[in-house]
Amino acid sequence: KGYAFISYESEHDAKRAMDTLDGTDFQGRLIHILPAKPSSDQANDAGIDTSNMTYKERQALARKKEAEAAKKSWSASFLRGDAVVDNLSDRLGVAKG
Repeated sequence: KGYAFISYESEHDAKRAMDTLDGTDFQGRLIHILPAKPSSDQANDAGIDTSNMTYKERQALARKKEAEAAKKSWSASFLRGDAVVDNLSDRLGVAKG
C-alpha cells in the first residue's frame, strides 16, 4: 500500500490524468486516484501559511490554538482554593480577610 501527492500546473491536466489513470494497473497493482482535500491543519483561520512547516510544527500549532480556545486549564483541578486566593491577593495587592 502506498500513496503519493502530485501537483499539476493546470486543473485541466490534473483532471485528464485522473480520468485516464484511475482504475489502471501499475506494477500489478490497481491505481485508485482521488483529489486531495486540505487538512484541518492547513485550513486554519489565522492565515498562517503551513505549507512549509513540518508535521511536528503543524501539530504544535494546532495544540497551541486548541489551548488558546480552551476555557479551563487542566491544572486548575490540582490547585487548592487557598493557593488561588493567595496568588490573586499577591498579584492584585489586596489584603485577604
